Amino acid sequence: MAADELPLPLVKELMYRFGRAYPGGWYADGRPQHSLEQCEWLDAQGRVLATSDAGERDAFLAHVAEHRAPRIAAHWEFALAPLVNHHSAHEGMLRFRQIEYYRMPMMAYLAVDNPRALSRSEFIRLGLVTGAGEMVPRDAAALAGLPDTDPKFADPPRAEQQFDDFEQRFCYDRFWAGAGAAPHTRYLCSGLSLVVVVTTGFLGMNLFAEADASTATKLDLFLVVFVLTVALTMYTMVKSKRLSDFLDVVSDDRMSAWRKVSAFFAVWGRRRD
Repeated sequence: MAADELPLPLVKELMYRFGRAYPGGWYADGRPQHSLEQCEWLDAQGRVLATSDAGERDAFLAHVAEHRAPRIAAHWEFALAPLVNHHSAHEGMLRFRQIEYYRMPMMAYLAVDNPRALSRSEFIRLGLVTGAGEMVPRDAAALAGLPDTDPKFADPPRAEQQFDDFEQRFCYDRFWAGAGAAPHTRYLCSGLSLVVVVTTGFLGMNLFAEADASTATKLDLFLVVFVLTVALTMYTMVKSKRLSDFLDVVSDDRMSAWRKVSAFFAVWGRRRD
């Protein structure tokens, strides 16, 4: 799943609700709890491949009553194919049982304008995938190895200890500085997620510190990159036949190493008639 220009609270809530194998419950009006109300998988043309069924409360409860096991949401069953739930009526040679927690471990890559502006509690919510609320759920804290309590970050005496413990155990801060190969980058790794928080860079990169450059400088750099990209694309098209021949030779195990090297230099050599 990918998206741009989202507010951070929405990102945290999407992460919290997206990584659920099935709803944790339902509200009185039938809406699912702790999961997305609706999720659709789309193909490249925008056609719907699968739709979540989190709102079908009776179907989930009937499955639990019959099998004493949870029912996986329809969109995740589709994504897991050809694996088939052991209790499913669908045929399949590769069948699975759920033996772990219903919250799925996830990976996330978040590019923000200023990672340093995030509070310590926001990093905890991202690392433990707790959503946009003001406290960590007890199950999330227990799974991550934190004390079996509801750590309220508004409680100053206990907050400092929780912050220090989380940062020591779950934050990889080798690049959490203003310089280096990946400045202002923080890796959060817990039993729930692997989250990378980086700064939004110019031209979609954070390798060069040009995000704060003047508009004229950014425009000049953009034009340089654009011209070089177009030139490289056109050159690749001109050499496409020879590059294709080179790849054929490299992939052929019968060819000697010298023949493969010769094919590489032949890409730029003069063609013999």
